[in-house]
Amino acid sequence: MFILTRFIKLTQPTKKLSEKYLGPFEVIRKPGTHLYLIKLPNYLRAIYLVFYILQIESASLNNIPNCINPSPLPIEIDGNLKLKMAQILDSKLNWRRRDPLLYLVQWSGYKGTLDKYSWTPASNLENVAKLVSEFHSLYPGKPGPHTRL
Repeated sequence: MFILTRFIKLTQPTKKLSEKYLGPFEVIRKPGTHLYLIKLPNYLRAIYLVFYILQIESASLNNIPNCINPSPLPIEIDGNLKLKMAQILDSKLNWRRRDPLLYLVQWSGYKGTLDKYSWTPASNLENVAKLVSEFHSLYPGKPGPHTRL
């Protein structure tokens, strides 16, 4: 597994010139559904060993150096272009937005890119009601479309 350096404070003069990933490192075990325990070398001993799924990437990023995998093309639904979702990972409320309910979506086909996960408003998920209902059946305590505060 690779660790994204945007979550780690490095001694590089600028983020633009520093590496995007550290690793590869060995996964010791998976203590939770979205957590990984990673074996780090001694020079990274100040970093906590448990990482959230958004902080790591799989070791098969890209076999060709300086080559970026193109993002998949959107699919067309009712004349509109849509991207394909793999699963919904989390939900939250952000009252500063016009649509306060947000879902953390894992997009399919974006493996090895930073666009793999994104927070998407609930109004954009009307075509995938099955995924939304499946997520809320697994996590009934998470904010959903009928949550009132």
